Amino acid sequence: MDLNRPLGKKIEINVGNKSEYHVHEDLLRRNTKFFDIYEYGSVINIWIDVGSEMFDFFVQWLYNRGLFKHPNGGVRVILELWFFAAKISCPELQNYAMDWIQDYYQDDDWMEDEDLRYVFEMAKGDGGPVALEDFFAAMLRRKTAEDHIMVRDFLQSSPEALTSYLYYESVCKDIDQLRFDPTCRDQTHLCRFHVHNDYDKICKSKPNVYWNLRFNFVESLDRLEKPSEVLGFATTSIIDFKQLVWSIQTTGKGKYLTAHFASTIHSADERFKPASDTIWIDVIGNSYEVKVELVRKDMKFFEAFPCKYTIEVTEGAETIDFFVQWLYTPGRFFKVPEIKTVLDLWLFAGRFKCTKLQNYSMDFIQNYYYQDAEFMDLVDLKYVASATKHECGKYNVLREFCALQLHYQNDNEDREAVRQALLDSSDIIDLYLEYEKVYCLDTESDPRSPTTSPCQFHVYDTNKDLEDCQTKLE
Repeated sequence: MDLNRPLGKKIEINVGNKSEYHVHEDLLRRNTKFFDIYEYGSVINIWIDVGSEMFDFFVQWLYNRGLFKHPNGGVRVILELWFFAAKISCPELQNYAMDWIQDYYQDDDWMEDEDLRYVFEMAKGDGGPVALEDFFAAMLRRKTAEDHIMVRDFLQSSPEALTSYLYYESVCKDIDQLRFDPTCRDQTHLCRFHVHNDYDKICKSKPNVYWNLRFNFVESLDRLEKPSEVLGFATTSIIDFKQLVWSIQTTGKGKYLTAHFASTIHSADERFKPASDTIWIDVIGNSYEVKVELVRKDMKFFEAFPCKYTIEVTEGAETIDFFVQWLYTPGRFFKVPEIKTVLDLWLFAGRFKCTKLQNYSMDFIQNYYYQDAEFMDLVDLKYVASATKHECGKYNVLREFCALQLHYQNDNEDREAVRQALLDSSDIIDLYLEYEKVYCLDTESDPRSPTTSPCQFHVYDTNKDLEDCQTKLE
């Protein structure tokens, strides 16, 4: 999808009382019936039962046709995403979610009872069998061969599940099909649990790697140095390559091959090189798979973080979440961030000289305070003053913005707030006085105004940066 071309106007979507999104209308109309379900107006309020994280993944997929992180809520979020896609008639998203779910359950071959009940409860009101319902019925059917007591107890406690189970058995006459692992996608089973219309093009689904490893193990060994050739995007977004070894070991098949394979990998670090076009960024609580070309473009990311398979950063997950979102949707946040997150983003972008992200963040900061006629509060002032205190003031435009805002605030009958801020923090008073020494301060112009001097607080390393300057918040 070419996100650099005009995408039309944005609409505001509020999910419950927690999250706000600005999404391009054109994307919501493309291959979905979103507006058949939700009334179109200046604001669309999604019903309160929709999870914020699920909707976050929907918008992420809408812009990228892929997911770049693992959901905190686990597989349940993707199950909700599948049903949401069904509600808005988006089979492409249903099939993407189905591939994700299949890959997930290859690594964890038993389903939590609450997830099973959720699927069968949701499916019973749809007027007929659905693909996701069939998948879980097939999973139960396969589990019967291993532990029929566990399956029996579950089916007796869930009448909806029993109905689906019996229906699946009745329509699936092929015993080999009943025994076939529902989590596997080979060339003849790519679309087994997909939703397709007669006019659909060839399915973009790919065989998943576990099936290749179990039944074509030797051929797969030669390809694993380039996992991107084996894994589809849905798989690589949730599975670390090292887990493949564990999966093979737990199948009980090919153990003598696995032992040799594992020792070979652990004795040669080069085997853990990532696919040539992706890296992993790890933060506390999550990880992201990112295309290398995105972090090489217009920034010095690998000077700040040496290029390797997994890069660990100390910034919070929320900051990296918006950083990756910004990478994949060039120059845009589709979810509205907290102001503290944007301040973090500005500082984070400064570490690897990403001037476009710094300038985009600065536009957001100015607009945030200006549109609500607010000044930066004490907590945020203290944070910026402390985080930048070792930098020379005249070379840090975020410090400059804070200092000018304090002076403007002081000259516009809000002296007591400024006084309290200076008394409260030595870092803030240093920032305040530093700029009196360095600059002839213009206290008549509001530094928050993006129209007075739209590029005053932008960062330029080259003439190209100046030419590419984004002077308005999209």
